[in-house]
Amino acid sequence: MGERARTSHAAMGLPIGKMVVCENGFERGVDDFSEVHCVKRALSLARERGALVIGMVARYHPQKDHKAFLEALSIPADTGQDFVAVLAGTGLTKENKPLCDQLERFGLGEKVVLLGELKQSSSLYSRLDVH
Repeated sequence: MGERARTSHAAMGLPIGKMVVCENGFERGVDDFSEVHCVKRALSLARERGALVIGMVARYHPQKDHKAFLEALSIPADTGQDFVAVLAGTGLTKENKPLCDQLERFGLGEKVVLLGELKQSSSLYSRLDVH
């Protein structure tokens, strides 16, 4: 949990002495995007045509609510807005059938790139217009 989460949990009456803050930030200035070179190229092509690049970095888990994110993306997709959405995190791969079913249900199959888990997500953050 982060510092803000610890503070809010303490305000709810949970024992602060049993909590541990584990930092989950990323190192600025590190740019090792080699593991997803093809996606870097796809994002470059999106930029060339003026498309918005939207991203979400979070493991696939109900708490992260990818379904709501995809449903929200369906709104600009339905109006013809040009964008590419990049999803990175554990479980965000084409092997995730429930996720792929949602992509098809919301008509986002061609607009979303699934990266899976990244070793260094900071290089992705710097390439997003919206996170």
